[in-house]
Amino acid sequence: MGIEATATRGGRWWFLKVEGPFETATQVRRLKDAPAMVKDSIVTLYELNPSTFTVTVRQDEGS
Repeated sequence: MGIEATATRGGRWWFLKVEGPFETATQVRRLKDAPAMVKDSIVTLYELNPSTFTVTVRQDEGS
């Protein structure tokens, strides 16, 4: 299963949002850390096995 997050720049932080059945939001300082942070958020909130899904991050066009 693949989950897509949208990254929006806000000052020195990237705000990450996932919509759909596994809705969540989090933030990171470096965009390279975004997939791991989103995955951790989803695993924590929905008690999913991290090996059952992948995360891709799409940068918001305005960022």
